Amino acid sequence: MRDLRNYANQAKGKTRDAARAADCLEVSLQLLEKKIRPAQQVSETIKDLLKKEQWDLISELTGCKPVHIPKECKKSPFRTITGECNNRKNPSFGAANSAFRRVMPACYEDGKSVPLGGTKGKRVNGYLLPGARDISNIICKIFKKNIVLDNKVTLMFMQFGQQIDHDLTLSVSSPTQSPFFDSVDCQTCCLQKYPCFPIPIPKDDSQFKNQSDCLPVTRTAAACNLECDTRQQINGLSSYMDCSFIYGSDPQTALMLRNMTSNFGLLNVNPHFRDGNLPYPPFNPAAEDACSTKKGETNPFPCFFAGDTRISEQTGISALQIMFLRMHNKVATRLHKMNPSWSGDTLYEVSRKITGACMQHITYNEWLPILLGPKMHEVIPPNNCYDECTDATVANSFTIAFRMGHTLIRDYVYRYDRDYKPLPPQPLYETFFSPGAVLLRDGCDPLIRGLIFTPAKEKLADQLMTDQLRERLYENVGHIPQDLCGLNVQRSRDHGLAAYFAWRRHYNLSVPTNVYELGKLMGNEKVAHKFLTLYQSSENIDLWPAAVSEKAVPGGVVGETLFHIIADQFKHTKCGDRHFYTNCGEFTPAQLRSIKGITMACLLCENSHIEELRNIPS
Repeated sequence: MRDLRNYANQAKGKTRDAARAADCLEVSLQLLEKKIRPAQQVSETIKDLLKKEQWDLISELTGCKPVHIPKECKKSPFRTITGECNNRKNPSFGAANSAFRRVMPACYEDGKSVPLGGTKGKRVNGYLLPGARDISNIICKIFKKNIVLDNKVTLMFMQFGQQIDHDLTLSVSSPTQSPFFDSVDCQTCCLQKYPCFPIPIPKDDSQFKNQSDCLPVTRTAAACNLECDTRQQINGLSSYMDCSFIYGSDPQTALMLRNMTSNFGLLNVNPHFRDGNLPYPPFNPAAEDACSTKKGETNPFPCFFAGDTRISEQTGISALQIMFLRMHNKVATRLHKMNPSWSGDTLYEVSRKITGACMQHITYNEWLPILLGPKMHEVIPPNNCYDECTDATVANSFTIAFRMGHTLIRDYVYRYDRDYKPLPPQPLYETFFSPGAVLLRDGCDPLIRGLIFTPAKEKLADQLMTDQLRERLYENVGHIPQDLCGLNVQRSRDHGLAAYFAWRRHYNLSVPTNVYELGKLMGNEKVAHKFLTLYQSSENIDLWPAAVSEKAVPGGVVGETLFHIIADQFKHTKCGDRHFYTNCGEFTPAQLRSIKGITMACLLCENSHIEELRNIPS
């Protein structure tokens, strides 16, 4: 069974080309450095030792020369599908297949690319880093019998957060084939051999000790590093909030998703299955994928085909993403009736623009205020704020911080019938990469009701993550289940993110000096003691597990460290987007009023058979 990430996070098309080019450049420079660098010139980069024409030739031959950025941007009222040219001054800002933005300097073992913990026995601040699985078993595991449910947010809040993430970020896997060294299968290799960065399994691990010596992890693909400084990771999506999860972030995918047999600007739908009178997405045209090869299912369906490859990751994201597909086609159909002379391209682009605007409006006016609380507007301007000097590119730290939604997930998928009577719940692990769990179980409506009518798990320091995610993640897809908490820690190290206390200093937040102060920050002194005992040096504590353990800010869901990382990104996302829906000239006043009338409830009711959205009884 091949690596799950070879399906869900595999680089495709131009993203694959960019990732391979970056790999080629990195290895070429390593070989050149060994060959030509004089021992005394350790302070100079390899670029400094090459003539300009030599460097230009290398960057061109490896494919890293940035020729894909247009020299002149065409005037258009619509976004490019790649995100290029949104910023006319810097056309590459926010473009797909470019590097994530660094807020703080990268933190690597060798100062360049080797992640902390990448060399066995190497100490950090005088101590060995705990393994990611140890952190999961000691910090993330829920030891109490009954979890505490959140009285503020439902599972739909969690689900919409994942939808936002799938609009902004896609950390694709490094290519495992290279012309410079033997290819390696990161699913079976437990050595720290590039591009593998496996998680060692402790000898006393009750879940995995007899299955393997490690949990497989492939490093995130690098972006072309033309400055020869530190490794940067590539974002396979445009950084703009543009509904790329239904439209794609490359022209080829965007074209494949369109219905070109009509001239109505529609997206393709599934010709084999319908949800009553409403459509489903088409199936993946690939010969096999994570869904069609899933273990334990007779005649499994292929994954759905959409702008983002993760649409079938679990049933909640499938159902919500289907709402946006239906919305686009409804908008396009209405526009065609109002403007019968419009071409298919115009209908498509205007519908795409309206759908993206609705996504932005719901995010900034309904979802973010719940996540960040009333202090949100101290960071994110409530009014127009476009500034061409603002880079909308997603921050590398955000890709880890925004995984806070994992702490809200519960063990089961819940469904309700039209009278809000509960249907049998389904274990979460069974629904990974399972379109049949949507198609053969009465469609999207029961899932949507389940998301809006079921409280989320409360994010507390002593109940971070359910065992379904820590021990059964993708159980029926890969040869060994995964651990999402461990993956989050390992990915943070892979991306070279600074430790937790460094981020608190960066945002001028207090830095605890003892277990009492850390316990006060987390609302749990026992958990704080676990952190300090496990890491030994407080300066080594990883960002993700500590940040999600913090008490929530007043009126919000996240703690103050995540508040700053996340709010800062959404400020860049808004103020760096020339096409943000509230900017002057994007829509007429009448159109803008209509968009501002859209709510999450409208999105769900307009694109399903649901006639009533009920509140959870207190």
